[in-house]
Amino acid sequence: MIVPARDSAAARGRRHRSMPTNTDRAPGAPSEASEQLVSDLFRAHALGLIRVAVLLVGDQPSAEDVVQDAFIGLYRALPRIRDQAKALRYLRTSVINGARSVLRR
Repeated sequence: MIVPARDSAAARGRRHRSMPTNTDRAPGAPSEASEQLVSDLFRAHALGLIRVAVLLVGDQPSAEDVVQDAFIGLYRALPRIRDQAKALRYLRTSVINGARSVLRR
């Protein structure tokens, strides 16, 4: 006895969701301008922020992790930050707080 294969979602008439493309953005996601701002801030300030973090935590790998977490936090917080000029202040504060967190461990 031959058992028929199950119908695919398309064959049953249901439409499946396509994978998002680079142009698809989730509601509340940062805009391309925001992504460019984060990239520009990273190029201009990442090394200085890593130096500050090294002074605070004492080793480079932990300092790089702290700075990376700060940039990720900035990227996620950009839709809520009203004044884009305060993004660097956000990063500096995040690095200092992240370094303090590492020292508590």
